[in-house]
Amino acid sequence: KNPARCRRLVLRGVPEDLRWEVWQAAVGSKKRYRPSQYRELLAQETTWSRLIELDAPRTFPDVAAFNSCYLESLRRVLRAYAVFNPTVGYCQGMNFVVGLLLLVSKRAEEEVFWVLLSLMEGCGLNGLYAEGFPVLRTYMLAFGRLFDNSVPALARHFEQEGVQPTDFLHQWYLTLFVTSFPLPTVCVLWDGILSCGLPLILSIAVSILRSTKHRLLCGSFEDILSFLRTLSKGVGSDADAVQLGRLLLRKSDTLEIPFKVRHGLPRISSSDNEDQYVDEDIEAS
Repeated sequence: KNPARCRRLVLRGVPEDLRWEVWQAAVGSKKRYRPSQYRELLAQETTWSRLIELDAPRTFPDVAAFNSCYLESLRRVLRAYAVFNPTVGYCQGMNFVVGLLLLVSKRAEEEVFWVLLSLMEGCGLNGLYAEGFPVLRTYMLAFGRLFDNSVPALARHFEQEGVQPTDFLHQWYLTLFVTSFPLPTVCVLWDGILSCGLPLILSIAVSILRSTKHRLLCGSFEDILSFLRTLSKGVGSDADAVQLGRLLLRKSDTLEIPFKVRHGLPRISSSDNEDQYVDEDIEAS
């Protein structure tokens, strides 16, 4: 009910033990819950099962907590969504989105399905993965405009070196940064994205480049892409990773997106009935 206040609270930091409740409230997943629907979806077949089976083992192979039980939950959630929306079905990148939801929720499988459904159907995230990638294309275009306006020297350097935004943005956006940073950093970024809106991925991407501008300005084509694809390297402890996430959120919050860039971008809206609980839970901590 008070987006500015919610944004301030999120920037102060969402406590880890409240994160899953905050995320559910932010996307309004509990309002979408329908008893038995998840089980009914799982009882149906989908043509996307083979691709899901291929991609599932590639999800967090280096995360010890993501064991065989998590993998099976991942397969089930992805299959259920593919049955629910066969037009979108499954696309690479969705496995990491669902995988992170499972980790943060401690494998609350059915809750994860409803959060995913809220993100995809209620908040427009499905446009990132739909045929033709309409939302992804919109964000690519918006990024180019904001990048040129915000970091013109780096934008020119990228052009001179032949670096295209698609060379790194596909990975960043299709996984919502999950494969680009340590998980503690990603969780903090997701606190902002889910609570403040999907357009935040645009300002996060530009803030990453602004924060590393001096390093990137000295790089060749190969150096730039190598660096942008391995951002998690060099981050020390989990505490350092959390601070990195908060730094990027603060920088993103101060980056003004012109109306002509922002106009038409899909939004993730907080649940009108549950915003108050997001605020109260964070403040109480």
